[in-house]
Amino acid sequence: HVVLDILQNFTLFATDKKHRRIKIICRYQQYEGANLMVARVVKGYPKKGLIWHFQGSGKSLLMVFAAQKLRMHRKLGNPTVMIVVDRIDLDTQITATFNAADIPNMIGAATRQELQSLLAADTRKIIITTIHKFGEADGRLNERSNIIVMVDEAHRTQEGDLGRKMRDALPNAYLFGLTGTPINKRDRNTF
Repeated sequence: HVVLDILQNFTLFATDKKHRRIKIICRYQQYEGANLMVARVVKGYPKKGLIWHFQGSGKSLLMVFAAQKLRMHRKLGNPTVMIVVDRIDLDTQITATFNAADIPNMIGAATRQELQSLLAADTRKIIITTIHKFGEADGRLNERSNIIVMVDEAHRTQEGDLGRKMRDALPNAYLFGLTGTPINKRDRNTF
């Protein structure tokens, strides 16, 4: 069962910087993290989680594997998967990772208006955006329950106004934070 799951959902063919095709197979922490995310969404609860992996462990690829498996899961009814980052350079990096892996049905929301339009139109794709585009969101943008949000570097954005506005805009979404920075339980409440 594990081998078939890895072959079907955790093996990618990507293009490297020299334009060569390479095969990427998940690391154990990517396999476990993505499958736990999918299991929570399929089960329906808990609707949030925090994945803390050390820097360089492949959080971007974990998001690729999880997004693909979530999008293809029959029980989820063609969900929207959102990848949310907090800096333009991370947006560029994660978009490049998804593009190199030839991930279909992916779109970047370049402006606040574009993000709001995608959510209002009930777009069923992988949407990559920055947290700042939720800054002027007023109220709910989409109330569907099969929206799954993965927030990269969640420790930096989820305590303040931007995190609150994102959660208010997507009140029924599943929220998964990914971070490489330790979080002190007494100081922070990331989700």
